[in-house]
Order: sequence, then structure tokens, then C-alpha cells
Amino acid sequence: MHGFKENGVNDPEVDVLRIDDLQVAGHLFNHSIGVAYSNASPMLKNGSGTLGMGLFQSVVFKLDYPTNRLSVFEQSLPPEDGKEVLKYNDVHLRPFVDVYLGGVTTNACIDTGAKDMGADLSIPTEFASRLSLQNVEKLSAMVTDIVGQKHELTRATLDGDLTIGNVVVQNPTLLISDAVPYVLLGGIVNRMAITLDPQNHRVKLEVHDLSKE
Repeated sequence: MHGFKENGVNDPEVDVLRIDDLQVAGHLFNHSIGVAYSNASPMLKNGSGTLGMGLFQSVVFKLDYPTNRLSVFEQSLPPEDGKEVLKYNDVHLRPFVDVYLGGVTTNACIDTGAKDMGADLSIPTEFASRLSLQNVEKLSAMVTDIVGQKHELTRATLDGDLTIGNVVVQNPTLLISDAVPYVLLGGIVNRMAITLDPQNHRVKLEVHDLSKE
């Protein structure tokens, strides 16, 4: 099967597979659907692969980044209270939550795979113009978006706090770019344990005190 066609170019051909039994973190998933890329794919270093968000739609799962642990649960998160448990919007299996960034309200995507982004979060240029920033530095590197366009990068520190429910992060680092048109919570996950309840669209964020690690 071929993937999407972008700018007249086909994605690599892939095989669609049904995996009868797949055990992850002690939980058995039945009849999962996956795709197999060629051995030349960078996703398959040493035979490894990627577990997508779609696999976990029927369970609650916790990604504890500081301890590098994944846990899977059957029980739901408690109802959202706007503090410890938040409601999130599901956009193509990507969770978006309301955040306050330097006192400005916005919707941000929790990107569970962007821990190596090099900053706590990424924001578009227009949104950055509404914030008070410190240590602004234009980078020589460029970033390429999903359609192949290159964008300039600026790094800065927020003169204020990032607030998500009862989680407060002082002076988060920002990567300013138009490669992604929304606020992206990326490298900040390195400080967090994130519990997602896809069936109820609930999320719980816990920040580790790294000074005690």
C-alpha cells in the first residue's frame, strides 16, 4: 500500500499488518493494526519501531519521562477538575489542552515524542509577539516543516510562567518558529509524568522535582 501523496511525490510503500497479540507494559492488545516499513527506514534502527497513540485508545497510559517508564492501566482517570485532571481536545489523536503562557491563554498540543526539541515548548512567531521575552537569540539552524518548507528559528526565555492546571513552570525556554502553526509542548515533557485517558479525553500532568533526582 502507498502512503500519502505530498507535492506530487508518493510516500514510501508500506505493508499493513494485523498483529494478533501485542504485549506492552504488561497489557495484552489484540488484533492491532500496524505498518511495516522497509529496512532502510530510519524508524527501524536495530529492528525497532514506533507505538502510535491509536494503540492506547482503549486504556489509560502513563508516560513518566524522568524515569523512562511506561505504565498501562484499566481504570479511568477521575473526572476533570481543571487542576490535577484536565480535559483535552483530540485532534487527529493529538491531545490539546488550555494553557496560560505569560498570562496569555492559548491551546497547546502535548507532543509526547518531542522530548529532544531543545526547548520546553515551540510557539509560532505571531504568538511570540504577544509575550514578554528574555535572552532572545536568532539561531543559524533552520527547521523544515512537513511540506518541505524551511523556517528560521529563534530561541528565547519567557519572562513569566507556563501554567497548565495546577502545574506551574517558571521561565520556560521557547523555540520560536512557524514550522508548526500552534503552541507545542515538547521538551518540557522531560520534567513530567503524563497520564492520558483517551476514552474520556482526560489528562493528568505531574512535574518531577529534578533537584531531588
